[in-house]
Amino acid sequence: KKDDTVFAKKKRTWDFTESLKKQLPFIAIILSVIILTNAMFTREKIEETIEFPKVGEITTRQYIAPFTFKIKKDPEELAKERAEARAKVLPVLEYDYDQTDQLFNKLDNFIKNIRLLRSKKARTSAKQVVRRLLHRELSDYTIEKFINSEIRTDVIKLIIDEILDNGVVDVLFARDEKELSSFLIKHQINSKKHVFYQGDFVQIKRDNETFNVALKDLFLNEHIPERFRKQFNK
Repeated sequence: KKDDTVFAKKKRTWDFTESLKKQLPFIAIILSVIILTNAMFTREKIEETIEFPKVGEITTRQYIAPFTFKIKKDPEELAKERAEARAKVLPVLEYDYDQTDQLFNKLDNFIKNIRLLRSKKARTSAKQVVRRLLHRELSDYTIEKFINSEIRTDVIKLIIDEILDNGVVDVLFARDEKELSSFLIKHQINSKKHVFYQGDFVQIKRDNETFNVALKDLFLNEHIPERFRKQFNK
């Protein structure tokens, strides 16, 4: 049994030696590649390829820093950037059906009052009361225009429906104090709810839909008499 053990050890040693002899060519190739690589890519040659800038030299290569850092900007530049950012965000106006109903009822009462003033059967005292009510918001000239014009009240109602369907905005978007002042003078009013805004468009939200509208196309309360005057002048 001892001899058998010795023979087995010798056999394993012989098998390993034979296997090593077979793999020697491959091992030699691998060692050659490693030696050749080290010879080609020495530390000096790697540094030469990377082209590290020398002290005090301005490099022409682009290096990306592995971190970010803040760059201080002057107040004027920051104000300009903030203004540009605000201009990209459009104001949103939401269509209010409750306000529309209130305005419709108000204008519907206006039509009824015009019919009463036009009626030859209405009492003078009733007409005087109606005139005083209308005079709170309209000039005598405008009231007379409505009474004496040939435009029918059903046409007036169609105009009102058109106005309400498009929507009436209760806030003025003005670029500056000068534009606001011009609006107040033009419409002969002392004040107006307003927002200073440098953009040209706003967003209208209605029935879960949002769309852009130019400021020049917004219809304000003060535009209602103008819309009727255009109808009178046809």
